[in-house]
Amino acid sequence: MKKLARRIALLPDKMDDAVIRGLQSATQRGIGEVVHQIDSTKPYAPNDVGTLRSSVRGLNRPTGGELRVEAPHAGPIEYGTRPYSPPIAPLAEWAIRKGLAQDEKQAKSIAFGIRKKASVKGFAPKHYFRRAMQVVRKTIIPAEVERELEKVS
Repeated sequence: MKKLARRIALLPDKMDDAVIRGLQSATQRGIGEVVHQIDSTKPYAPNDVGTLRSSVRGLNRPTGGELRVEAPHAGPIEYGTRPYSPPIAPLAEWAIRKGLAQDEKQAKSIAFGIRKKASVKGFAPKHYFRRAMQVVRKTIIPAEVERELEKVS
């Protein structure tokens, strides 16, 4: 009887640890979900040279985990922008990389058109991270926590 009492007394700590392990596991799986949502953004994925995708991080914390996207342009892509005038050179380089322009003159023309639109409308939000977090909260966290709790019980 004493053994059973000791095991029951230890159960809450084991359950807490299992929940934390489940949250940490969900964080690591969440990295893939964020990348998936970046790649599946419509009508065009915000993926040029891969900086956004490769900046997705999952950090284990003592009480769970933290998902973040560390690229400097992560916020403007997630939330959109107000009207502004972006620099021409990076836009022209982008137009050439994407095969939209054959030469520098054509690339600059495209870049000026993009800048004009951005200065009037800004850029629409993509909400890739919001969509990923909905999947993580509804599907991944419950599955990972349940998996870890089954190991304890």
